[in-house]
Amino acid sequence: MRLRGPVIDAGAASDALDVASFYERLLGWPVVDSAESPAWLERLGVTRPCVYVTFGTEVANFAPFGLVAEAFADFDVDVVMTVGRNLDPDSIRPRPMNVRVEQYLAQRLVLARSSLLVSHAGSGAVLGAASSGIPQLCLPISADQFENADAVVASGSGLSLEPQEVHLDSLRNSIRQLLTHQTFAADARSVANEIAAMPEPAALVAVIQALAAQRANGS
Repeated sequence: MRLRGPVIDAGAASDALDVASFYERLLGWPVVDSAESPAWLERLGVTRPCVYVTFGTEVANFAPFGLVAEAFADFDVDVVMTVGRNLDPDSIRPRPMNVRVEQYLAQRLVLARSSLLVSHAGSGAVLGAASSGIPQLCLPISADQFENADAVVASGSGLSLEPQEVHLDSLRNSIRQLLTHQTFAADARSVANEIAAMPEPAALVAVIQALAAQRANGS
């Protein structure tokens, strides 16, 4: 996902707003999509499903990483978990043999190998999985994550657990459903097709400029 783009101005052309640089300074991570897939990641998702677990950058300190990792212990899957720059990957315990923990990986690289996303239902995670046609298990923690999770459930492409519902049994049951019931994958593909059919941002520039010009002219 590229966050670099121009500012739309109905009048004279404006300078480009370097959104990527701002977020790189804010988050400490590169946000321009130039990363290459590590060799070990390329081997995942081939002989058995790959699952991506992330809780973003804002709520990672409150995320149940250890509980989620433990829940996957008995599943025949490979789990890639990213914990952010404020957590030491070695601090995630218990860590089953099928769970690999990293601080950061470009989301698009992991989603390309994945059959399931487990996340906090942040907008970036939800939209990334939705546009890739991947079922989701949402574990919202704060802010708009609860509304995002509700949207995933309403679309049929995933399940959601409220914070007080997150425990080993509920996680295992939800994971099992999402990996075995093909209706979730089918609905996730339908959502991805809807997103793919939407117009590109560039196609809307002229429409937005015209609306801005109308307002500026008082019409």
